[in-house]
Amino acid sequence: MSALGPWIKSKWVQAVVLGLASGVVVFGADRLGWLDTVERKSLDWRFRAFTEPGRASRDIVIVALDDTSFGSREMLDNFGRWPWRRKLYAGLVHYLNECGARTIGVDIVFQGADPHAGDDALFAEALGERRNVVLACALNMSTYREMDPTTQEKLGKKLAPLTVPVRQEAALDLRPRHTPGASRFNRTPTGRCAR
Repeated sequence: MSALGPWIKSKWVQAVVLGLASGVVVFGADRLGWLDTVERKSLDWRFRAFTEPGRASRDIVIVALDDTSFGSREMLDNFGRWPWRRKLYAGLVHYLNECGARTIGVDIVFQGADPHAGDDALFAEALGERRNVVLACALNMSTYREMDPTTQEKLGKKLAPLTVPVRQEAALDLRPRHTPGASRFNRTPTGRCAR
């Protein structure tokens, strides 16, 4: 016991033990979800306390979908429940283009076809008015490929209205390179992702 005495009294050892114990407590609290509520409440406070409205650009406008939007009688009557019809987004993109928006970002992933006939085509038409709309996407590293040529052709026809040409110099291969010191993404001169 006397051999451990100097080690226990060492400030460095005390700091390491205290740091490890604190880390274990915080990690455990996070894994149990105890910090989620604290994070959400403190995030609201941090945005209110540290935001400098005077520094915000007047060129940026955010059109947000919130709880009031979801519960609005007018929205329910015209566009139904969430997920809303693509007709709404088509009108919104067209309206923003008419008002002179330089860039429009839509942070919603549109999965599958809209159940209302013609809404996808209307949305694709609005997206095609100008090349200033950026849509969200979900990336996955799946190796699935449709092998049935008939199904692949049908899928290609459905996606054709939403196809946007990619500039050749902007195409990226999203597979990580294993070359030390190299760029994380492989650029391809063909405009297609490298395989």
